[in-house]
Amino acid sequence: MKKLNRKEAVSFYEQKSYSDLSDKEKALLQLQQEHMCMPMSIFMNAVSNVLGRDVEPTELSINREAILIEILEDEAPALCKIKKKLQEFHWTI
Repeated sequence: MKKLNRKEAVSFYEQKSYSDLSDKEKALLQLQQEHMCMPMSIFMNAVSNVLGRDVEPTELSINREAILIEILEDEAPALCKIKKKLQEFHWTI
C-alpha cells in the first residue's frame, strides 16, 4: 500500500476520499500511514467494526502491528500467535 506523504494525506482527508472505502479498507489504509488521512473517529469506528470489539486509542498506539495482523487474518489470533508476537518485542504474558 502506498504511503501518503503529509500533503497527500491532508488532501485525502480534506476531499473525504476515505468515504467510499469499506471499514476494512479504512482501517488497513490508516494503520499503514504515518499521517492521519481521515478523521480519528472514522478510523477508530472502522477498526472497531472490523474487529467486532471496542478498540482504545492507546491500544492502537502500542499494539498497531498486532491489530494490523488481526485485521489481515480476518479473525482474532489464537493465544499462541499473540504470545509469539509479544515475545518478538520481549514482552511476556
